[in-house]
Amino acid sequence: MRLQLHGSDAFTAWFSVADTTEWARRWPCSAFRGRRVRVSFDSNGLFDYAVNGRQPDVDAHELSALVCSLVGPRLDPEHPAYFVAVGQFGGES
Repeated sequence: MRLQLHGSDAFTAWFSVADTTEWARRWPCSAFRGRRVRVSFDSNGLFDYAVNGRQPDVDAHELSALVCSLVGPRLDPEHPAYFVAVGQFGGES
């Protein structure tokens, strides 16, 4: 996973095929298995995403769990987007 901070309140995370394949070991029916996923959040919430370069309908619960699991440990809990991306879904703060 690659994480890039933007300004003071936004970030983008990229999940590789390896990341989503490993994630699917914990989420067996994963729609993201073997796909590249990009998400962008600011303090208001998710504002952009892509799966293999497209914007298909996705399971919001799985997307939230993916972000919480992979971004949560790497994003500072004091970051303005932490709560909307991780904290409200049970991420540790």
